[in-house]
Amino acid sequence: MKNYSIENVEYEIVGELTDKELAAVLHCFKNSSSVKKKYKKIL
Repeated sequence: MKNYSIENVEYEIVGELTDKELAAVLHCFKNSSSVKKKYKKIL
């Protein structure tokens, strides 16, 4: 596990998304009504 220090924030990266999981998350963001248009353009 890697630790990254950011001032006043502590967290650990415990895993990574598979390609299938990442595609599902991106699809969800692209089709969500609560995600702003500027972020949808980036995706």
